[in-house]
Amino acid sequence: MIKYLKNILKYLKSRPHNKRKYVFCFWQDANTQGSWVSPEDASLSIPAICLSTGWLWKKDKISTIIVSDIGFDLSSDGTPTLNEVGNSTTIPTMNVIKMICINVDIKKQ
Repeated sequence: MIKYLKNILKYLKSRPHNKRKYVFCFWQDANTQGSWVSPEDASLSIPAICLSTGWLWKKDKISTIIVSDIGFDLSSDGTPTLNEVGNSTTIPTMNVIKMICINVDIKKQ
């Protein structure tokens, strides 16, 4: 298993998705109440501020996609291939408040 992990780390350093930025994305979302509240309390409601973290997979005028998990298939010789991504969040780009890039440097430990 250590051999496969080393191959995955080598793959991560050399492939295009390693060029993707790892980000903290702060964004604004609707805030809803599922119960009855007074008109005064309803007037005090403000939008929610959310934080999503992961790889910035796509960003254009319409949507920003953050992917938290990436999955690999390993061939019989241990060569990894990016197979799937998981836990993706699609955010309307107009709702993004701030995005902070996090330095992810894969080094031998």
